[in-house]
Amino acid sequence: MATRKHKTDDLDALSILQGDHERVERMFAAYGKTRNKAEKEEKAALVAEVCLELALHAAVEEQVFYPAASRAIGDGELMGEAVVEHGEARHLIHRLVGMDPGDPLYDPTVQVLRAYVHHHVQEEQDKMFPRIRKAKLDLEALGETILDRKGELMTEVEDKGLECLLPPPAHDPDPRPDPSLAALRKV
Repeated sequence: MATRKHKTDDLDALSILQGDHERVERMFAAYGKTRNKAEKEEKAALVAEVCLELALHAAVEEQVFYPAASRAIGDGELMGEAVVEHGEARHLIHRLVGMDPGDPLYDPTVQVLRAYVHHHVQEEQDKMFPRIRKAKLDLEALGETILDRKGELMTEVEDKGLECLLPPPAHDPDPRPDPSLAALRKV
């Protein structure tokens, strides 16, 4: 039986999730530096990386971390807010996956996703994580479970594609204004 060789801190659930947060922020920063200069293929590759990382992270939080955290701190409202924020991020990921990087709304959609993620990360790290650290929760065991589940999900993505982590949105209207509505605004 193979054993993992990680430092104890590497297996702490909060350290794992915070590492994900930092990795995604570095990806967004790289995109921000190259977005005006990058070729369409390079932009698409960077965004695909961000979308995969976010989808994996959201899935393990919702399937493993939030249920354990909710039991430990007893705050369903805080967890519910986090799940809603994940839904908004998934909505934007869906949109980005289907967009051409040359679309005039591509970069603004990436920026809105970044802003949502930034807000979500701040909420988790400032409100949720400190309460969880104080709770009697085995963060190392939870970290092991998170890493195991992430590995399983990655195998699913390799077999089925990113869409397996993205439930279809209920409704995805194009945010561009309908030109036929312009006449109504003049009345």
